Amino acid sequence: MLVHGSILADGLAPLLKVPILTQHYRVIRYYRCGFDGSTHLIPPVSIAQQAGHCRALLRYLNIKRAHIVGYDYGCLIALQLALDAPEAAHSLALLEPPPLVLGDDVPSGVQLVEEQFIKKGETSVQKMYEEGKKVEATDTFLRLVYGQGYREVIDRALSPNAFDLAVKDADAFFQIEVPAGLGWSFPFEAAQRIKQPVLAVLGADSIPLFHEAHGMVLKWLPKVEELVLPNVTHLLPMMNPQSLAEGLAKFFVRHQLPLAASTLFDDEMDDLKNEVRTVLDDPDSWLNTPNDRFAGKKPIDLIGTKEEQQLRDLIRAIKHGMVA
Repeated sequence: MLVHGSILADGLAPLLKVPILTQHYRVIRYYRCGFDGSTHLIPPVSIAQQAGHCRALLRYLNIKRAHIVGYDYGCLIALQLALDAPEAAHSLALLEPPPLVLGDDVPSGVQLVEEQFIKKGETSVQKMYEEGKKVEATDTFLRLVYGQGYREVIDRALSPNAFDLAVKDADAFFQIEVPAGLGWSFPFEAAQRIKQPVLAVLGADSIPLFHEAHGMVLKWLPKVEELVLPNVTHLLPMMNPQSLAEGLAKFFVRHQLPLAASTLFDDEMDDLKNEVRTVLDDPDSWLNTPNDRFAGKKPIDLIGTKEEQQLRDLIRAIKHGMVA
């Protein structure tokens, strides 16, 4: 499940064009409340409520557990979902959470939040918005977070009217997201309750506050892995969706979420032994050799057992180059 960030509601859309994800996973992408035509709720709307929206959607789709990918503000919702409904969040991928996650441990983030949203100086984005200058407020904030050249990237990766949509969604950001984020609490004790495997993703060229937040995520969360994408900023899913998707897919393989035994993709065979023969050069030898991935068991001995799905997931990963 993809949980988008603030203002750029389509920021994760480029991932839907990468086959390594879309051909092997059911990818759920939705618009959070107030974005791109979704219901505009009357503030306040808390992070916990938005996590509840996410959980409700999973239930509606009859999905018991999912890999949760949060981007920017979406990371707050992903973390809250993991706390409130741990049975629904199989793993978390956190794509550069905002400084609201760790408060004083992200000093440059604290400074940005205070200057732009709390003190409300004459040049702050909050002041601009309150004076009715939506376009200026949106542009200034996006430049602060994404960099001066963000327009070229979003026009190319999303659509030529991406900025216009961002301005349209500014009300949701300033009226719902900012107050909810400022009122959210995620102390160290809460971080220690996150037992799911977590992938912390960082764009190597992102501004310092995201590096600071990334470092604290690595320190605070118990089961965390790291992925650093070179030559990208906070626009990482728009600048290099291929490498990001590959990193996510490898993480999902390491922490597999079993599919229903009856779930097959269009190009797969019911007979798993025949499926192995389409993938490996010496299938019989591989099937009859003890495999460390299965605690020393022979793959052939898993067929017809509860562990067969693990074997099928591994064959899918090998078939599509996700593991050797």
